[in-house]
Amino acid sequence: MLAEREDRTEQPERSGESGEDPVASVIAFLEARLVEDEKLAVAASVSRDGRAFEDEWEYSAHVVGGDSYATPAHHRLMNAWWPGRVLAECAAKKAILDLYAVHREIRDSRRSPRARAAEDANATQGRLTQEARTRVVEDTLRALAAVYADHPDYQQEWVRG
Repeated sequence: MLAEREDRTEQPERSGESGEDPVASVIAFLEARLVEDEKLAVAASVSRDGRAFEDEWEYSAHVVGGDSYATPAHHRLMNAWWPGRVLAECAAKKAILDLYAVHREIRDSRRSPRARAAEDANATQGRLTQEARTRVVEDTLRALAAVYADHPDYQQEWVRG
């Protein structure tokens, strides 16, 4: 597995050396899903009468109901996916998208013909390390997108990378 990752680092054309972002469609897909998730979470954060839920426990009791057939596991699941948690998860995923943009910019600057012409052994190692870092974030984005595999816009080829 490690050798496979090292091989991918040695083949930068798989990571968009042509200047084309290999995960641009994954990013656009994720951004759209995050907007949808945020809108849903905001809409679900208030009761039918327009009152905001105080916390996840009130949300769970309201949604599942006190006299329902729900088990404690149902309530815990509702607590785990209350609107505040969904919004926090969306923010974390957006931070990963931002992280990719930073790593891609650094990687691309090290790929420029001028930078590569002036490269010594340390710079070569730094460039390869950055290639690997960027690839890890690309793989992370693909994994995040896989959560939405049942969405009609999801593309199965994203799994392969």
